[in-house]
Amino acid sequence: MPGIFSKMRLRFPKSEAPKPVKSQPAASVNASQSTEAPFNPSNHGPLAQNAQGGAGILSIRTQQAKTENLNTQIGKIASPKDIRAVWNMCREIHPDKSEQIFQSFWNNVIAAKNAQPAEITKRNAELDENWFHEPFYYLYPQYFGTSGQGTEASFDDLIQQLDYLEELGIRNLYILPHYESPMADGGYDVSAYQPRESLGGEKAYQRFMEAANKRGFRVVTDAPFNHTSVEHQWFRELKEGDSEKSEFYVRVDGREKIAEENVNGDIVCTYRDPDGVETKLVSIFPDVDRTHSLPVKSGDKDVNVFREFYPFQVDLDLRNPKVLDELFRLLGHECNDGVLGKRTDAIAHWLKRRGTTNDGLPETHALQSLFKTFLRQVSPKSIILPEAVRSAGEAAKYAGMPTEINNKPVASEGDALFAFELQGALREMIYFQTSTPFWNTVFKQPTLPENATWLNLLDHHDETYMGFIREENRQWLGKYIESKGGKVYKEGMSAGGRFADCLDNDPERIAMSMFCLYMTPGTPAVYYGAEIGAGNQPEHAEKMMLRQGQRLRDMGIQVSDEQAYDPRELQRGPISAKSFKEAQQSKLPSHSMVSKLNQLRTQFDALRSGKISPIDTGFENVLAMAKTPRDSTEKSFLSVANLSGEKKSIKLGAGQVKERTGFNTFESLKDYLTESSVNINQNNGQLEIELKPFQCLLIST
Repeated sequence: MPGIFSKMRLRFPKSEAPKPVKSQPAASVNASQSTEAPFNPSNHGPLAQNAQGGAGILSIRTQQAKTENLNTQIGKIASPKDIRAVWNMCREIHPDKSEQIFQSFWNNVIAAKNAQPAEITKRNAELDENWFHEPFYYLYPQYFGTSGQGTEASFDDLIQQLDYLEELGIRNLYILPHYESPMADGGYDVSAYQPRESLGGEKAYQRFMEAANKRGFRVVTDAPFNHTSVEHQWFRELKEGDSEKSEFYVRVDGREKIAEENVNGDIVCTYRDPDGVETKLVSIFPDVDRTHSLPVKSGDKDVNVFREFYPFQVDLDLRNPKVLDELFRLLGHECNDGVLGKRTDAIAHWLKRRGTTNDGLPETHALQSLFKTFLRQVSPKSIILPEAVRSAGEAAKYAGMPTEINNKPVASEGDALFAFELQGALREMIYFQTSTPFWNTVFKQPTLPENATWLNLLDHHDETYMGFIREENRQWLGKYIESKGGKVYKEGMSAGGRFADCLDNDPERIAMSMFCLYMTPGTPAVYYGAEIGAGNQPEHAEKMMLRQGQRLRDMGIQVSDEQAYDPRELQRGPISAKSFKEAQQSKLPSHSMVSKLNQLRTQFDALRSGKISPIDTGFENVLAMAKTPRDSTEKSFLSVANLSGEKKSIKLGAGQVKERTGFNTFESLKDYLTESSVNINQNNGQLEIELKPFQCLLIST
């Protein structure tokens, strides 16, 4: 079926590949007019084999009746093309248990659709297909808008902050982990997939979702599905000897570590399994621990559970149909709460295979595609935000391939991809006051499938990966960050610390940086507090250090408090509602910049999704570009940012500006940031503009 298989980025052994069936072209196939027979999973897999063998005929017929009933229900809600695509994904994830995964998938889709509130169905139908191309604001629910410094917030406090976000011009919210957790790793050590009691629990979460939905906010939440806390009930039951739960986690019984080496700053550990298979794995937190398993008792048996992050985080077996059933059920409930997307945390690590690095396996891409399809079947406008800290070329793979779900063109996997390499270029440009890293990176940024977008960042909650900084500047930048109160770690390959501190907390320079973020092709994502110049929180980091150090020692990991220090906590921590309100009322330059740009993006296509072209200024520390819309009848803009703290007198070629912006005249131009006219002198074919330190201009007719 060229309309299906050519669009899926799945690969199958020849013996497992479903045979193509002649059909209409993919674009014209739907459930009502397809010429192919309805897809019947009972013709595939163990059920078909058992039926052909004739064993247990009564139970087989009962199972066949259930399957036929399920197929009838599936056929009412999904096209043959979508059904076959799901089957292919299930085969890729676990060939031996694909039927169980397939049935769990559709059972949960049907249950969720049947339970969906009418107001959510209506909201989904009215929502624009590309709603996620609008700016995102992302936050920790316990830290954003607290009642005072040192306190923590709840979902009820977050409701009170919706006015602030609305006035800032934000409608898209990404909420960092909100599930129950001991909070030894910022909430990524989940002890139960339900709202934390410290945030107000289920009732406060429901109040927040109801308020956000009614006011037109779109909420995306985290999907920390790679691992759970050792305190999760499933892991507790594993330790009690529960045979079912012992299969909920990846096991590496008998594996031994045989080597360790430093490879370009990464600590790489080599392991050998009892059958001789060797596996090489990078140690993610080498300052804390350099192993990849947790030996525990399961009843009276010694077992070794795989773990790739902290010792208190154990990796789920995401090939297990019963684990996936739990997660499908969770996703169905959240879709019906109004959640419109999930960030797939640590997606590159989700599935494991012996003898590999576990990095971005084909079956991992199939699993992300399966989750994407599940969300779209239940909530047709929902999205996936893959978290892949990789080069742009590698990260783009987590968008998948162009395909269709529900007869709508989409990317098969991710819809909004974090542009971590471009984040490194933005930081390097702004810190070093040179536009070269920006243009070098933007020019090689891959094109994503239709409707997908890059999410651009300055500040964010995780480490800054120094591998994206040019090697000749990496060491200097590390020293610079540390001189501003940040911390460099992991053999110099990671850094923690707030962006504003590295800009000396200069309001105008921070505003200029936010301008550059919004001018970058793609969709801006503003990390909570970045718009008000929030700085490092060393007291919070030390508080978390003590908590994590004790947590590790409780598990028998002998570390000092200093070894348990997590530099990422510098850029986390509480920011009071009062701080945001004061920034808003005082018209802090960075806050005003974000607010103004959010307003302008809603008005002009060139600022949302248009293309950019560089404009020569004669200065490396001035970033200038033309931003042109897709529709030639709409406005183009000349964007200029002085990256330096010095006045600049720049000269632009009038011919180049005219060619790239389409401006017919340079008279009566205005700066849309200030709504005032721009003083441009024309002299011998050049446009002369005077720039103040860190000044930005957004010029058009």
